[in-house]
Amino acid sequence: MWSTSHKKSVKTILAHKKSIRSLSFSTDSGLLASSSEDGSDKLWDVPTGAPEALWRQRGNFADPLAFSPNSDFLALGRYQALEWYELERQSDQKLSLVRTISSSATANPSDVTFDPNGSVVAMVGQELDNKTVIMAWSTKDLKVTATLQAPTGIDSVSISRGGVLAAGGGDGAVRLWNLDRGELVHTLLGHEKRVTGVAFRPQDDILASISADNSVRLWNGQTGKALETVATLDDITQEHLAFSPVERRFLAVAGYRNLEIWSRSDSH
Repeated sequence: MWSTSHKKSVKTILAHKKSIRSLSFSTDSGLLASSSEDGSDKLWDVPTGAPEALWRQRGNFADPLAFSPNSDFLALGRYQALEWYELERQSDQKLSLVRTISSSATANPSDVTFDPNGSVVAMVGQELDNKTVIMAWSTKDLKVTATLQAPTGIDSVSISRGGVLAAGGGDGAVRLWNLDRGELVHTLLGHEKRVTGVAFRPQDDILASISADNSVRLWNGQTGKALETVATLDDITQEHLAFSPVERRFLAVAGYRNLEIWSRSDSH
């Protein structure tokens, strides 16, 4: 873990025996959830580095997971299911399973995300026939609000404050859906290779996408207009990105070697 203010590593937790594929901090950064290809999902106390909870999963797969914006809940994508955990801050048992939602449409989930308001949770995954499906639920009653048929090869999704869902595709395109209508509204072209990550800025509708073509692009998430290419990292496979929840900075994780923090000081 790194401090963004001091720009240095502040803690190392020997968390798993194999690659970690999914991480999510609670809003106060006091808890960290992790999922690994060693077959385990874990919850950590960040200040002490001590484990708080452990789940076992199927085989050597890593499950996508995400804390809700207020950190009251943790959503965990499972084989044909979404698990919904409640955070109990005053209990020794930090997380309690509230509900398991069967979802045969997402046999192999690859990403889970909340909108910035915490009112919608979405999961993307592959059906048993290898078709890609994105499902969205209301966090109020956990009822399905949208089921979207998507191209194959989508590994990352993000939801804007205005209810637009973005998905990065294996064909290099970023697709935008209106969740209320369940309608594809824009297909954003510009990347030359697979889009490996997408993220909306929590404060507005600015969308960032990161690609195996070694570029990061900014878009207007409402109009679909391309704003600019903000990074080109030669000979490095870029994999993930995330905006700061409180500032206009975003973090780009490139391959296994680099961690970069970009700051936007202009009108974007």
